[in-house]
Amino acid sequence: MSQLPNRIEGQLVEYRRDIDGLRAVAVGTVVIFHAFPLALPGGYIGVDVFFVISGYLITSIIHREIQESRFSIRKFYERRFRRIIPALMFAIVLTTIAGWIVLSPPDFTEYGESLVATSAFMSNIYFWLTGGYFSGPAHEKALLHTWSLAVEEQFYVIWPIVLIALAKVPRKWFVTAFAAIFLGSLFLAEFRLSEQPLEVFFGFHTRAWELLVGAAIAVGLVPMLKGRRVADFLVLMGLALIIGSALLLQPESRFPGIAALPACIGTLLVIQYGADAQTASILRLRPVVFIGLISYSLYLWHWPVLVLGRLSLEQPPSTGQTFLMLVVAVIGAVVSWRFVERPFRRPSPERLPLSSFAPPIGALALAGAAGGFLLLTDGAEFRAPPQSLRYASVGDDFNPRRAACLTDQYSGHVAPLDGCTFGGEPISIVVWGDSHADAITPGVEEWAVRQGLGGRQITKSACPPLLGVTLATLAGPRLGCARANLETLKAIEMTQPAIVFLAARWSRYVEASPSQEGGEFFLTDADPLTDRAGNRQSFSTALDETVARIKGVAPETRVVILGPLPEWNANPVRCAVRKAFRGNVADGCFERPSTEFEAHTRVVENSIRATVATSRAAAVWPEDVLCDASVCRAAIGGELLYRDDDHLSAMGAKILVRRLLD
Repeated sequence: MSQLPNRIEGQLVEYRRDIDGLRAVAVGTVVIFHAFPLALPGGYIGVDVFFVISGYLITSIIHREIQESRFSIRKFYERRFRRIIPALMFAIVLTTIAGWIVLSPPDFTEYGESLVATSAFMSNIYFWLTGGYFSGPAHEKALLHTWSLAVEEQFYVIWPIVLIALAKVPRKWFVTAFAAIFLGSLFLAEFRLSEQPLEVFFGFHTRAWELLVGAAIAVGLVPMLKGRRVADFLVLMGLALIIGSALLLQPESRFPGIAALPACIGTLLVIQYGADAQTASILRLRPVVFIGLISYSLYLWHWPVLVLGRLSLEQPPSTGQTFLMLVVAVIGAVVSWRFVERPFRRPSPERLPLSSFAPPIGALALAGAAGGFLLLTDGAEFRAPPQSLRYASVGDDFNPRRAACLTDQYSGHVAPLDGCTFGGEPISIVVWGDSHADAITPGVEEWAVRQGLGGRQITKSACPPLLGVTLATLAGPRLGCARANLETLKAIEMTQPAIVFLAARWSRYVEASPSQEGGEFFLTDADPLTDRAGNRQSFSTALDETVARIKGVAPETRVVILGPLPEWNANPVRCAVRKAFRGNVADGCFERPSTEFEAHTRVVENSIRATVATSRAAAVWPEDVLCDASVCRAAIGGELLYRDDDHLSAMGAKILVRRLLD
């Protein structure tokens, strides 16, 4: 989210206090969501509001200058650089300095990756490929918020050229082309949302329609209804659409796509009718306008302060501590706005030498070089004590076949046989499941090789090995999982293995419901589910059916279900690394009360035991090794068994399987 001030020298756009007030609403919703997500669960729509405002203001400038035959690509980008890069670089420099103190080598390495991407305005693609906006690990990334700046800059590489190309065509063709681009982007967002939600969230091609909502006002495609009462009513409706979206949407809502339309249309109404509407007077209040003026810097500052503040505490912050972080962010934003943003807005001479681009491009290059340094030095690991580095190495100890054999959750196929087998021919063992099955495979492989048996890994991310149900989220059904599971059943029929291990993060699916935050849930052919009780029943039924269908195609195959693995409220590896980095004892990272685990997995265990009792399946229970009457442990004999909060390391899988199967 970049800020284009509508009050700039030369009056490129007529200044409107209500638009600065609208910026305040946008940044306020984002900041509240990031600081207190339960208070405003849909506050992330503030970014969508910014997109519409940006599309309106910048397209107004481009369109007017093209109409007056004085538009210059060089001048346009020079203005963009002056408005965006100085404040961004100021925030990055201070964030990097703070990160040097706060971030452990693994955290600082990831920061370096995002810094390289941010310096190239490609961070949206980086976060698209490495994780989600709402996932826990993503909320430990100090530059996550720069994705929206990247979306805008990618859009504005193309949009001026499109407007120049359409400047001379008849009006009807201009409208047709504009509508085609707008509808194409919106359709692509909605169409791709179920299968590729990260692409839709972070992609400029699936966000372009939001900027075009604002652009439609700038090029005169939105009719103006006359009358003060009409304007008052429409502005009120617009604000209601924005605030209503912020209150009603959830992190797990099917978003963006059509769900972003209300907030975008609301922003359009406020921009179109807010100049003189009495109902927009609240947006013109001096304190509100001031927040709007510092909104770009506040957007840049608030997220790194929250992320680094939380990481430095090593525990969830109290409400008071969070408010203190916001105070720091506001102070930083005011300083940035007063001493960085405003001075750099001064226009350059009419004739712009190429050297005018040297300072901002040089600053971006230096930021990229700093990120490269962090990558080359593994997060400046020379800062860390040896024990911290030893813990950090566990986080990289994963199944070496993971890249080839753990397929994407959205595809409808399993990994090919080549590279996903172990121990030679014939295939006597199949490990089937999601990423938990992938994590346990090194242990099963070691055990199988000792028995002189060969095997195959068939794993798919976020796809439990269950037949007769379709995995879904609020974004829609994941049909690829169901197709891949049928493909796996055919592979079992062809190979007739002696043993099929079923492993998954069972509780993630069983304890979810359509109304639960971030949860997958099950759809059956009979009836879409609406509550957790129905979801639990579907799991039990599907597990019975899965075992029966395996037995139906491979009667001599023994089905072994791996029970739920103890999980951790915080990643024990990162916890240990961070504590050791600060010279603290990490023992507290490795234990969790066993009563918490039992409460979380009781339903799953009961279903598995019921299936075992009524079929020829068997079950093994990781808790028998990892838990006693009081606690569950992530480490045995000083050996850390997990690589994150719920996946075993390769060594951890070997240790666990030895104790379970030998």
